[in-house]
Amino acid sequence: MDADRWGFALRNFRSDATADLRASADRHVPVLLTLGTQDRNVDVAETESTYRRILGDDVTVARFHAAHSMARPVVEDSDALGMLTGTFWPRALLAPGVLDTYRDFLEGVAPD
Repeated sequence: MDADRWGFALRNFRSDATADLRASADRHVPVLLTLGTQDRNVDVAETESTYRRILGDDVTVARFHAAHSMARPVVEDSDALGMLTGTFWPRALLAPGVLDTYRDFLEGVAPD
């Protein structure tokens, strides 16, 4: 584990967002939970389960073959490829379907 990753782990290993989720649940705010199946930072199954349990029908869950940032794993794992992709084809940084999912969710919750 490199120094940056270790620092992240130290800052976040005790993080628990369930109190914030419970407060949000009372307001019935629509939530889009996007999960990357290649996420090294969170337990995807546990996160989805927790959101569904607390938010119920107010959460929409979308899973992608992506890293924590919703980037394609190959782009996330290579600084050079990430820079080249971001410079010459920025839409390809994110995993397939991510941008469409964001758009569709926002169109579905936007007031008429």
